[in-house]
Order: sequence, then C-alpha cells, then structure tokens
Amino acid sequence: MKTYAIDGIRDGFGSQYLKKIGGFAYCEWEPNYKYIHIPFITIEHVGPDMVEKLNKFIGIPDMRPGNSIDVKAKWQREVFDKPDRFYTDCTMDKIRAYYWANKKPESCQQDIVVHIRRGDLGKTPKGRRLIHPKRITPNEYYNKRIPMILNANPNCSVKIHTSILANETRDSISGDDLADCHKDYRSIFLGWDRSLIKRTTLHINADIRNTFHDMVTCKKLFMARSSLSYCAALLSVNEVFFQNGVSNSQTHWPLRFWKNWEEYGG
Repeated sequence: MKTYAIDGIRDGFGSQYLKKIGGFAYCEWEPNYKYIHIPFITIEHVGPDMVEKLNKFIGIPDMRPGNSIDVKAKWQREVFDKPDRFYTDCTMDKIRAYYWANKKPESCQQDIVVHIRRGDLGKTPKGRRLIHPKRITPNEYYNKRIPMILNANPNCSVKIHTSILANETRDSISGDDLADCHKDYRSIFLGWDRSLIKRTTLHINADIRNTFHDMVTCKKLFMARSSLSYCAALLSVNEVFFQNGVSNSQTHWPLRFWKNWEEYGG
C-alpha cells in the first residue's frame, strides 16, 4: 500500500479543504492508497494566525509523523468528476467525525442560508472585473430567487453569507437597514415586500468559521458556485440546493440527492 497526500496548494480555505477531503475520499475508495493528511500551510485571504485555527477547525490531524509519503498530488480530478462514487455515507461520516471533534461555533439560528460568492471578484485599477467573473451570479438572480425561497418557506428566516475583497468592517444587517447596506448588495433587495425584508439578515465578511458552520448546520443550504459552500454541503446532513452554471471542475457536479435552485421559480 502506498501513502498518498494532497499538497502544494495555497488557495482559499474552501478550495483547499475540498481538495484535502477529495484526497481522503479517494484513498477510502482505492485500496492501494493510504491517506496522509498534511495541514494547511498558507491560505489565501486569511492571515497566518487563522491558518492554525482553520487546521484545528476541520479536525483532521497531521498524519505525517511516522509516515513517509509516496505520492503527492494537488488534487484528485476523478473525485471532482464523480462525487457520488467517492463521497459515500461511510466516507463522509469519517470526515464529519473529524469536523465535529473540536469545539464549533453556535449552530445557525436561521432556517435557511444563502451563500453569495463575491470574495474572489476583484477589479483592476480601471474598474474591470477579473479573477472568476463567470462564476459570480448577478444580484438580479438573487433579487428574484430569494423572495421565491421565502414565499415557499413562509415560516422560515434567511441568512445571506457573503464577502467583499477589501478590508471592510464586518457587517450584520437585517430588516429595514438592508436598504442602506453595502452598495455591492443593495440591488438584491430592491422591490422586496417589507415582510420579506424583515425575515432576512445579510452577513458580510463574517469570520469564515462562523460562515462555514452556519452553512453546515442550517436546515436548508442554497449553495453558490463555490468550493466553500460545496464543502459545507458535503458535511451537511440537511437539505442542500445546488446552483447550476459555470464553475470549476471541483464544484461542477452535484451529489445525486442534492436539489436544485431552479426548483424555486425555475
């Protein structure tokens, strides 16, 4: 049996975590490999002090002591392409056991979480968009779809988690204050009935651990085209809604039992 590790990745938390558990899942399925976990070294968008906190947060221990590593890879493409084969109940129960091994934030108080991907949408000095613009769903989509979700779940509240590429102060905005929220999000709430506004909270640049844990523990998670919410969806044991559209290979295919955003006004 050869030892196998995911290494050499330095992107964001969601992307790295998904690649790591993809390696774990591959070794659970492939009898000739044993997974050796290498902790995060650096993580995009967070400071050095947060890296160790996130290593503790996911709960998977450093498996290098006493083990040599035969094979290192940056990701396992086969897992991304065929998630139903690899992310079995047995495998995910093991990953969940690691995740829940350490203290977690309070579980989500809202019934529904909507993840809006914005954090990797940068701008050039001339104001042009760059990085992953095609993976960014426009505000107009959410302006129409979130009210459909609220109307389909009349007794539920919604928390929107998102981020901005800037050293913004962290905001938790709800109720009538949504009309005066950050300019990048204001158009989401245009024309909404007051009763819907009162059931909605917007969180911008929250601690990534709180954001992630809210997505794991909410009753209904509406994903973005994002590794962060894809990872949370894998860990969740509740309802998950997948957003179709342009994505990267690791988040392109949903699990078979996930539902679809299009169910709400498709």
